[in-house]
Amino acid sequence: MNRSKDTVPYNNGLTGGSIADASYMFNESTRYPFSRLRPEYNIFGMQGMQVGDNYNYYYSDTYNYENGKYVLNAPIQYSWIDNFSSLVGKYTCRSTSSNGVCENLSYVVKAEESKIYYITLSKGKGITDSGYEPTITLASSVVQNPDGTFTLVDPITVDRVDVTTTKENLRKYTCLSKETTCKDMKNIRNYNPSTIGASKIELFDVVEYKYGNSFEYDGSNYVLKDTINVWNYFDNDVINNNHYTCFNESGVCQDGKIFYITRISTDGVWYIELENGKGVDDAINEMLYDDNVNKDSSIVKKAIDYWYSNNRTDYTKYLEDTVWCNDRSLANREASGWNPNGGSTGVNLTFGYSIRPADLICPNLKDRFTVSKDNGNGDLTYPVGMLTVQEAKLAHESDSIRRSYLGLVSDYDWFWVITPQDFRDCARNMLIGALGNINEICLGSESYLKYKMHARPTISLKEGMLYKSGDGSVKYPYVIDLEATS
Repeated sequence: MNRSKDTVPYNNGLTGGSIADASYMFNESTRYPFSRLRPEYNIFGMQGMQVGDNYNYYYSDTYNYENGKYVLNAPIQYSWIDNFSSLVGKYTCRSTSSNGVCENLSYVVKAEESKIYYITLSKGKGITDSGYEPTITLASSVVQNPDGTFTLVDPITVDRVDVTTTKENLRKYTCLSKETTCKDMKNIRNYNPSTIGASKIELFDVVEYKYGNSFEYDGSNYVLKDTINVWNYFDNDVINNNHYTCFNESGVCQDGKIFYITRISTDGVWYIELENGKGVDDAINEMLYDDNVNKDSSIVKKAIDYWYSNNRTDYTKYLEDTVWCNDRSLANREASGWNPNGGSTGVNLTFGYSIRPADLICPNLKDRFTVSKDNGNGDLTYPVGMLTVQEAKLAHESDSIRRSYLGLVSDYDWFWVITPQDFRDCARNMLIGALGNINEICLGSESYLKYKMHARPTISLKEGMLYKSGDGSVKYPYVIDLEATS
């Protein structure tokens, strides 16, 4: 870790995002990772595939079904780029083989310059008996009927092939057919082709569950209190006061677990699981303030400790046991989804930096990382840590000083600071760049392990140590006179 090319990820890449992931140290056993109600990626009976110049398949207007195989009649090879607009309504094995024989046949329902949309036929079925309907009925709202079914209000019918790309025709609710009343109503949440592909739509079941603003626990099961019935769990205004649910109609969580909803967005409903009679206050305490909260080291702390143990242990007596502040204080819990009574599931949880961007105070004892408990938490092995973003900004007012200290070689290089930013669907930690610019990055899952940033171990000299020479750069490091004191 003495050169600019040395980079490490910040955290351990654990499954599911957690408030605890932006911690310099944390307790892996009490992370309370997020879960999400994941949407069903329904393709409305058709599939889409990217195509290009070399997708020169064989097509036909008709076919036979012989010996368990589809056989195209007199197939003709077409260049997609030159003929795509005329290929709608044709059959293809999506193959460049001229024999035109396949187990599953594709029927082209829509064509774009770079994408083919098709229906898959199998087991001898054709378009008429495949279940595919060319139109679909949608509506902006629904009403619930006494028998538990739902009915679309002011429905419209559109061509199915256009429903994912024509936003002005899209509505929130559908039976996934031309029907206007059904029990299995779907809620359309996301139809942005840039995020999920133009052939897909995110769908959620429209179901009526009970939600409560508190609970009772009988030693085995949770029972919701002050419940309301909600069938549109994307209704933030209602859920904001009733975060607890069993995700069922009875309001009794018979498996010994209760669920607390913290965030609702277009990409899902995010929640944590609670058990053994615990509520959201217990979860926050165990993630941030409990006696054992600083049990496991983050990857960046392990790297810094390794560097110190191999390079600086002989100099420990010259160093001050200063505070390295991993400020995990919650700045806006009351306004966020982590407040069970009125907190908005659309507001991200922010840490202390958001209200103290220039302060050097560290309000919580568990966040004051030190070796001794005299002035901090006593959880460090060595007197070394990382700068906060506030300290980094103060220390590097000059671009030349900043660049020489960091040893960065590019304006696009970044290094970790010990300051967490906020929590959305993951914890986000802050970075500072070679030009002094500030950024943040999501932590908490294996996919983010690829984001490796520079880690700069920081030490604090004891009072009275005298400077001898150097400018603090990699080429000319500071030299301290170990024999002299002021």
